[in-house]
Parts: sequence; C-alpha cells; structure tokens
Amino acid sequence: MMARRALAGILIALLAVPAAASPTTGSPKAAFPIGTISQSNATNISGAGALPGTTVFSGDTIDVGPRGSAWILMSGGRHVRVSSSSRIRMVGHAGGQNRVEMEIFSGAARFASSETALVIARLADATVRAQGTQPAVGLISVLSLRKAVISSEKGELLVSTAHDRKSVTLREGEAVEVTLMDAPAPGKPQSGGSTGAKSLTGTQVAVIGSVVAAILALLAIKLADDNRNLTLLEKQDAVSPFKFP
Repeated sequence: MMARRALAGILIALLAVPAAASPTTGSPKAAFPIGTISQSNATNISGAGALPGTTVFSGDTIDVGPRGSAWILMSGGRHVRVSSSSRIRMVGHAGGQNRVEMEIFSGAARFASSETALVIARLADATVRAQGTQPAVGLISVLSLRKAVISSEKGELLVSTAHDRKSVTLREGEAVEVTLMDAPAPGKPQSGGSTGAKSLTGTQVAVIGSVVAAILALLAIKLADDNRNLTLLEKQDAVSPFKFP
C-alpha cells in the first residue's frame, strides 16, 4: 500500500511540472534550420547582422543592403544568392527536407535546385520551380512595384500563377516579364489603374507576359554590381551556372 501511495505521489508531481518544449516541435511557431550563410556583406537576418556561418531558420527574413550580398547554402546542393538592396524570406517544411521556399519582396535573388532537393521561389501568387527532376538555376529580379523578370539560367523552370492557374515553361536562357497588380475585391472586376502597393504581399497577383530570350545579360548587370570587390572571374562565375576557365 505504501509503495502504491509513493508511486501515485511521483506521478502527480511529474504531471504538475510542465514538460520542456522541443525546439522544433514544442511550439507551432518554433523554427528549424534550413541552411547556412556562406558569404555575406551588409546582410541582416530578421533585423540582426548575419556573418558567414550564421544559421538560417525557417521563417527568417533576409535583408541585404546596398552593395551587399548573401549566399545561403542548403542540403542537397541547393543554394540561394541574394543581391544588393533585396529582401527575401526563407521557409522550410517540417519533415520535408527536400523542399524549401524562397519568397522575394524586392531586389533580385538567384536560386538553384538539384535532382534530389527543390527550391521553390515565390513572387506574389506566382511560383517558380524546376520543371521535372532535373537541376535548375533561376533568377528573379523585381524591377519595380509593378514589374519583375523571371529567367532560367540553367535547365527548365515552370512558372505558375494561382489566381488563374496559368503556367509557362522557361527553357534555359529564356525569361518572362510579369506584371504585379492588386487583387480585385470580391465581386469587383480587376482594374488596370490601381496605384502601386508598398510591398509584394499575398494580395497581389503576378500576370505572366510573353517569353523572351537573351535578356540575361541585363539581369547579370545587377548581380555584378552587387560585389564590386570581387574579381572579374568571380563575377563571371557568379552570373553563369558554368565555371569560366
């Protein structure tokens, strides 16, 4: 009898003490690591300075200042390069290590997917991902609050919009301009005369334009300007998916 009472007392004491939350599962808001900063300059993560070696967690917002840049390395050979004067957000999926999302709000960012691990880029309601399972390298450049360009540096990319379920495939070296506009209120037609929003949010819509080629050089100028301290060879390697001799 005494042993039973003692056991009951221990159980009551254990139940009265709250269990420590797991860093990844104890709270719905708990973040988990998805990558590491390999190179950085004038870069902040969620408001704090980010040096090489800094861990990037799911939900982190990365801000790169003028003349700055940041490289994010992830498992499976994936990476994201953030250009100067840019803002992105990285989102991972618990239990889904093979999929990471990069949402871009301003500036330019380059992303690379491998055969086994995927990076999905988001711009307003548009998603950009590798077509099939082959490796792909893409570049998104937000030109203004109303215009952006999506291009494929390597492999094929599938660009899709949620509001109209349209999609277009970009072959290597091709690009497409998208128009950003405010989503119309329920029951109201969409107007082309709306004023510019202050940020790219979920209330905006990306409209796919015509596919064009040979404009990667224009986007490369922005990437090259990000790192004026790099050598010419390093700038060429940063722009091209292939190493220069």
